[in-house]
Amino acid sequence: MSSNNPMAAPVPGRRAALILGWTDSKPYHLRRYERMWNTKGYTPVARATPLHELCIPERKGFPMAREVLRKVAALNPTELVMHVFSNGGGFNYLQVRAVLEEEQEFTTLRKVLRGVVFDSLPSLYVHPVALIMLSPRSDEPLPRKAVKLLWALGKNLRYLIQWPVKGNPWRFYLPSLLNTPTDVPELFLYADGDDLIPSASIEEYVNRRRRRGARCEGVNFGRNSAHVSHHKLNQKAYEEAISRFLKRAVKALNNSCSSAVDGKERMRDSVIRSRL
Repeated sequence: MSSNNPMAAPVPGRRAALILGWTDSKPYHLRRYERMWNTKGYTPVARATPLHELCIPERKGFPMAREVLRKVAALNPTELVMHVFSNGGGFNYLQVRAVLEEEQEFTTLRKVLRGVVFDSLPSLYVHPVALIMLSPRSDEPLPRKAVKLLWALGKNLRYLIQWPVKGNPWRFYLPSLLNTPTDVPELFLYADGDDLIPSASIEEYVNRRRRRGARCEGVNFGRNSAHVSHHKLNQKAYEEAISRFLKRAVKALNNSCSSAVDGKERMRDSVIRSRL
């Protein structure tokens, strides 16, 4: 859900940024990113990711996707950017992107999507159950991680035991993510210092996406960063990377749209002249 941060108040007709938080994120975790997008002229709509959402069958996540997309659509944005965190945000991104592509209600919103920023994802190697249970903060002490692991197991046990009957929603995660549309540019923000999702895993994924025709960029913050902490530890470099990406991505897509419109107009004029 979007936080109560007054800076995130909807402003109709503005550019919008949809923020999908990491596993077990809370609204207050996402406020720094709401502030960042506000400074760039975007109205943020932020949604945290509860632990249990990662254990439910894929299609049952669609009501969440419709709800958050309706909040974005209410802004009547001229441009939309998505900001996705870790595999938890990636899981919800799949639901959002599926609804965006499949449902007529969101056709206008789909046309203004200009790019996607991925922070600390995806992982090609860590087991899904581990990703659900591990702390979203890789710089937490080991004892705290152990406590959170036990707490998460207890909280989500009723969902996990349903997997043999209802299906493991994570088995299609990576194939589905790899096959999402390649129509908008993608920026991947990651680090060698991320001890939850290896940088090599993200780089391999980026290469696979490029082979599918996606326009991908990547920024590695090196050893001096941690999982979903790149903005906190490298704020200036992080925001500059996003600004560069937006400038290139939005400009390229706007030019592409303009060229398509110009082409249609030239074709129409040609048809008119041929009739005269």
